[in-house]
Amino acid sequence: MNLVVTGGMGVLGREVVRELLAPRTDGTAHQVTVFDHRLGPVPRGVRTVVGSHRDLTMLRNAVAGADAILHLSARHVAEGENPADVYRDNVVGVFNVHEAARIQGVRRVVHWSSVAALGWSGLNDGFMPDYLPIDEDHPLRATDAYGLSKAAGEDIAHSFTAKHGIETLALRHVYAITPRMGFDLWRTGGKRHGRWIHYAYVDVRDAAAAARLAVEVDAPGHTALYVTADDSCAPAPLSDLLPELRPGIAAKAAVLTGTRSAISSARAKALLGWAPRYRWRTPPPLASRARFTAWELAAGAWGRVPGRFRASLRQLLSSPRDLTGNDAAGDPTPGP
Repeated sequence: MNLVVTGGMGVLGREVVRELLAPRTDGTAHQVTVFDHRLGPVPRGVRTVVGSHRDLTMLRNAVAGADAILHLSARHVAEGENPADVYRDNVVGVFNVHEAARIQGVRRVVHWSSVAALGWSGLNDGFMPDYLPIDEDHPLRATDAYGLSKAAGEDIAHSFTAKHGIETLALRHVYAITPRMGFDLWRTGGKRHGRWIHYAYVDVRDAAAAARLAVEVDAPGHTALYVTADDSCAPAPLSDLLPELRPGIAAKAAVLTGTRSAISSARAKALLGWAPRYRWRTPPPLASRARFTAWELAAGAWGRVPGRFRASLRQLLSSPRDLTGNDAAGDPTPGP
């Protein structure tokens, strides 16, 4: 298939592109175009288009001839940013992607929603789930700009399905971890900050596999799916941890024994034939541990380099990543 990935230069976007390029069981491979606001290295054969998802004309031209669009580009509310700008940017992006699909006759749009649409995050300390584990039937109660923009994005997708027949899938990601982040969780024994959150997570490689299946599976209509690991990223069973944080949750949390997650991915497994493969609890291979440790040493050294010299060093290194493991442009690893 001919696929367009918006936000394909981000941490998750690059993983999705790699997954889409992997040979399929029938020996064929997808043709991939990356649409992003910045240039960067891409695998051989990938077409790149620089543009903004705020520009409908750019999007319309970029998706001409596509069979499906995977829309990953979005903004979180960074320190000092106006939340209204983030909300507006994300909602306009989702609308423009679906409108471009309608104009160009693209059959399917898979867009990256978020568990933030649910409302259970560090930004909504008053959230109380109706039941556990949470599934796609649970009401969405976002209160922050990012979560509200994701909930609105799902409504937009649903409306384009109802009115124009475009097949739409909204993948609700949770706390997305890279292999290096998984190593950190394994080494420290999980997230120990004790905040009132769901503690669900997914490895970016599993998230990318779900994205690929979402463009390949037979799925008419509109569907929203949680994409999560089967276990939580907490060190203790959620049946014990959550009541310590909110005593009123004890009866509902009683089913979350062992390592069970508070968010269910049963629907994604059933519809996509997907299953998470990576767990932070599994010890990384020795080679990976050595590599991650080397990155930490390099990051420590990098932190001691005066700021005025860092830009010059980045150019000399000619790498898409700086020594801290983040994008050179400073994009954070995707989270809930």
